[in-house]
Amino acid sequence: MDDPSPSAPQQGPLLDFEAGQALERRDRKHAGPGGEPDCPRCEARMVRCVEQHRAPRSDDSPFRVRLACPATDCGAWTAYNW
Repeated sequence: MDDPSPSAPQQGPLLDFEAGQALERRDRKHAGPGGEPDCPRCEARMVRCVEQHRAPRSDDSPFRVRLACPATDCGAWTAYNW
């Protein structure tokens, strides 16, 4: 990620595949404000950031969603195409 927004937390470790998939499923069901999932590592409410891809493929959305834990001792994150 190039220049995260000022409100975006610092990134820690990338969540494993299964945890990332579970967060994506939950986030897609509750995509509105206030529907952010809890971090599977520390249970803090995650922060949702919508980012634009630099060169998206023609069959995908040009946007990606990044879920990041704001806890300074955690910082776990995942991202998925919207």
